[in-house]
Amino acid sequence: MSTNDSGTGWVDPNQSAATDPSTSRVLIMSAVALTFVVLLALVGVVLAKRAGLFGGDADGPQVGLIAANVVGEHPFMPSAVVSPVEVADTVAGDIASFRTQLPRSADRGARLVQGTQAGLYGGTEQVSVCDVPAVANYLDAHPERSAPWAQAIGIAAQKIPYYLNTLTPVVLTVDTWVTSFFFVEGRAESAQAVLQTGNAVLIDQVGVPRVHCATGAPLTPPANVDLSTLTIEGEAWPDFAPQNVVAVAYAGSGANHPVLSEFKLRDLTTGEAITRPAGGTIAIGPDPSGWTPDPAAMNVPPREGMN
Repeated sequence: MSTNDSGTGWVDPNQSAATDPSTSRVLIMSAVALTFVVLLALVGVVLAKRAGLFGGDADGPQVGLIAANVVGEHPFMPSAVVSPVEVADTVAGDIASFRTQLPRSADRGARLVQGTQAGLYGGTEQVSVCDVPAVANYLDAHPERSAPWAQAIGIAAQKIPYYLNTLTPVVLTVDTWVTSFFFVEGRAESAQAVLQTGNAVLIDQVGVPRVHCATGAPLTPPANVDLSTLTIEGEAWPDFAPQNVVAVAYAGSGANHPVLSEFKLRDLTTGEAITRPAGGTIAIGPDPSGWTPDPAAMNVPPREGMN
């Protein structure tokens, strides 16, 4: 990968005039320093997949709980969350009603939903919840991390900025089951995880969560297993209930998966609908090779050995 012609890193073409255009460069400099501190703290710690990324019984299948916008251990990068969003009480009530209407799959032990469903994800009119250029710039500056990151997603490392530019920053309105990845000893280690409502993520054009903004972790669809058979690890938040966990339905599972050019989000402060263009958060042209990702084809269960 290479940065833009100015040499300052990629920027968001949608940023306001009041935003300092050097923000992304400053974030990258801060990111390098913070990563150094994190790595120092992890010196001597050996945590292979067998040891359990969330603790507990390493020999049994687990699903870890990841609280809203918490960095935790083994992040891919410093947090790219711009501003956590408070959910108004009236909106929280609407979301709870919306969640109970989602069908529960007996085979999966979770509520299944189309990622393109209006109101599934949230945001606000004024705030971009995730600094996508910062994610691109950090990975560009750290090839030892960008290579396993790209492998986890299933793309070539040089395609990362173009891929990120197809993703849209949103806030989860429901506890969401995903496969998350952790940067462990130079590798991307996968684990099943439930992301708490309020986590900022990037979704692809069929509404599948693809990046956890607090850690830069790549995300893929969850394993094709029954959630109730997994041991829950981590500290549960007050309103966590396994029966309310939601998963985006796979492509080809009977759900319609149109590739969207815009999303209908739920304004988390007013409850009103917001129309948000898909992607376009990095000032970068199209891939010279003409490559574009196929999000529907990528919306499949993890490969064997990746869950």
